[in-house]
Amino acid sequence: MALKFVLVKDETGYDISDIVQKVTWSGRKNSPARSLQLTLLDDPTLGENNRAGIDVYEGNHLIFTEDGEELFRGIVMKQSRTQDRTLNITAYDNAIYLSNNKDSFKYKKKTVTAIFLDVCKRFEISRGEVAAVKYKIPALVEVNTTIYDILCAALSQTYKATGERFYILSKKGQLHLIRRKEQLTKLVLETGEEGSQYGNLTQYTYSKDISNTRTRLKLISQKGKVIVQWSDKDLEKKIGMMQDVQVPDDSLKKKKLKTMIVTMANELKKPSESLSVTAIGISQIYSGMAVFISIPEIGIGRTFYVDQDTHTWDGDYHQMKLTLNFAAELESISESGETEINSADDSSATAAAKQAVKDAAAALKLKKAAEKKVIQAGSKAEKAADKADKALASAQKYAANAAKAKSDSAKDKALANASKQAKVAQTEAAKANTEYEASKVALVEVKSLLNVSQSTITTKADFAVQQAESSARRANEAATAAEEYL
Repeated sequence: MALKFVLVKDETGYDISDIVQKVTWSGRKNSPARSLQLTLLDDPTLGENNRAGIDVYEGNHLIFTEDGEELFRGIVMKQSRTQDRTLNITAYDNAIYLSNNKDSFKYKKKTVTAIFLDVCKRFEISRGEVAAVKYKIPALVEVNTTIYDILCAALSQTYKATGERFYILSKKGQLHLIRRKEQLTKLVLETGEEGSQYGNLTQYTYSKDISNTRTRLKLISQKGKVIVQWSDKDLEKKIGMMQDVQVPDDSLKKKKLKTMIVTMANELKKPSESLSVTAIGISQIYSGMAVFISIPEIGIGRTFYVDQDTHTWDGDYHQMKLTLNFAAELESISESGETEINSADDSSATAAAKQAVKDAAAALKLKKAAEKKVIQAGSKAEKAADKADKALASAQKYAANAAKAKSDSAKDKALANASKQAKVAQTEAAKANTEYEASKVALVEVKSLLNVSQSTITTKADFAVQQAESSARRANEAATAAEEYL
């Protein structure tokens, strides 16, 4: 893992990696910009090479890469020095301009795509990928509000009308509008069968709350007339009646309102579920993304969206803390990848998302199968080593008998048996070495399916490889000692 930090001053880049002591990279839902916090060495007694010379008022920028892949690019906006000769700085990516610019906005029959493109042009924000959204928002008027607030309003209305989620993120200095369900990956976090010490997920807190659950929903007109309503009688038998009333835009047609109430009802009737985890750091997991979580001890094997993430590098150790929310539109996908949802009417994006979750579940199963191979190889190596030790002991015993033999025939027989056992020791040593090599190959497979490099995690499989290595070493020592009897 190679981290690199480039400070850009007056369009010139300076590598400041050597003076970076601690790194925190984070983001959260409902906050447009991701931040990068660095603790830097700032000791004038050690020379200018140990000082960054940052001044936030000069528009200094930072670029952060891991193993050559850019994770962050943004402007330094906060700095503070301390008596212990360190400099703490905070930089934000270019999504910060969404919350730091206010204006009045008025849109009529515009898609969220059109609104996004308009604000980027008006406020000179560099943009990248832009999802094509067909739904036109009837009207959107806001006075004295931030760019981010108007975009959130547009995203909210689009979701209520279509059931599709979109999110905004900054990448490589550009702002992107992305369809959320298309971003599902095969990334998996798990505790492992024996508990948290065997997985890349080390701590978790899971909560379930029905405080905001509703069993009934009414959409009424400005005059109070009920236009569309929904109720879940079965749920009411369990938790009682809880009703919500909302007033939609008068310009929406009844067909659109029916779509809206179904979308809203599906959200309102569900309990609020959240999961906070601490895990071995994976830089590809951040706010807005989705990740497959496996915690067998509490029956969790499904997809969650990341609402908040904090990645910390302290020396070579990378840890992340995530706050997650259940991906409701994919709730029927289990760890086995099975689903009971009829997807005949699903959009291609939804179908792709569901397939991605199935792939994640399949990857988890493959990972467990690979881990089983490692454990089996370690066990076989240990058995081979035990047989090699036993054969060596037998060879030594026969050799001792040969030395005590009173006749040549008895001596020859004892030596022949000693030689035979020495060959057994060598055969078993070869088996132990073969199983050790097999365990190493399977471990690489385990780590690739677990989304992390072999050097960054200790799993049950690691212990099995260590067992196989120790067994192979023991078997080889027995085989070497047995050579004198051949």
